[in-house]
Amino acid sequence: MQFVQDIRDRPVTFEVQLMKRRKSRIGINFEAFDRVRLEAPARTTLEELQAMVSAHERWFSYRLQRVAEESPTFLPPAYQHGELVLHHGEPLQLRVCFDGTARPRAEAHEPGALRLYLPGELHNPEPLIRRLVRSWQSREAKVLFEHTLERLCGEIDWVPTVPQWRVQFMRSQWGSCNQSGHLALNTHMVKLPQPLVDYVLVHELCHLKHMNHGKRFQGLMDKHQPDWRDRQTELNRYGGLLAEL
Repeated sequence: MQFVQDIRDRPVTFEVQLMKRRKSRIGINFEAFDRVRLEAPARTTLEELQAMVSAHERWFSYRLQRVAEESPTFLPPAYQHGELVLHHGEPLQLRVCFDGTARPRAEAHEPGALRLYLPGELHNPEPLIRRLVRSWQSREAKVLFEHTLERLCGEIDWVPTVPQWRVQFMRSQWGSCNQSGHLALNTHMVKLPQPLVDYVLVHELCHLKHMNHGKRFQGLMDKHQPDWRDRQTELNRYGGLLAEL
């Protein structure tokens, strides 16, 4: 469930997960880009959540401002020659090559560069460059997740096999795990350093046992990734990347 509510004249998106195990308290997690995750008891209504937010508007505004100040601003790339994009936490320069005989494609065969081949001079090549970059990022993300999940599942003894997963660009979260144990993983993670990718995937794997973020879930995270809180704090600095669609 999701709703948008103004906090001091600023629209904020609230992602809601209703939890059977929660009896009374509501869990709140503040994220970059004016997003908040709420974990509420299963019978909580939308009206009750909206009233809670309104009653604590000043506090919500303060916490969101703190997150915004601690998160760097990531401007959407211009998708042109010489532009930099993030890849595994490092800058990658776009190098556009016009060739009337070339098939449009993206290749990364040299350090620090992504070469884009375009079919001759175009009046406005940016949309094609964007499609090529995003298609390349999707392919890279699939390889990244395949290798990382295989490694992590081999390290976590209670995960017998790699769960079903899919990759897609998402604006509100880095990953999710549904009641069936299927993972949805954000393509934007290909831009993150590997330790942060590991954090997100371990987080989602732990949801295979505990669908909430309670003490048992945190204990499982402590066991398999003792520094997960530091990684979570570092990941919040990259929250602005989720706006790049």
